[in-house]
Amino acid sequence: MAKGNQFSRGRQYLLAGVLGLASLGFMTSAAEARGAVVVSPRHAPTVVYVHKAPPRALVEVRPVRPGPHAVWIGGYYRWAGPRYVWVPGYWERHPRGVWVPGHWRNTPHGHVWVAGYWR
Repeated sequence: MAKGNQFSRGRQYLLAGVLGLASLGFMTSAAEARGAVVVSPRHAPTVVYVHKAPPRALVEVRPVRPGPHAVWIGGYYRWAGPRYVWVPGYWERHPRGVWVPGHWRNTPHGHVWVAGYWR
């Protein structure tokens, strides 16, 4: 068999595998060169597993609280392809509830961001 045919067959197998994953409702992108694997079930938020641990959070100096209903939403590191990028904290007006901060969780697949939310 000619090398061109072997290459074409390999591409066919790759395409069949990707289509098979899509038919199961999952798309997987192995971005190993960028240090992460992205897994996204159809109609659900994308989950990014990062192989590199996040740096320790920066200690932020909070500006003056703008009002009695303002709640501090602390800064965090987000994954931006090949590295972590700091997202600074900010004040948000919310009359009721408690802010539960986001955090990085270490899993067997890598580190995954768990977003903060109002409770």
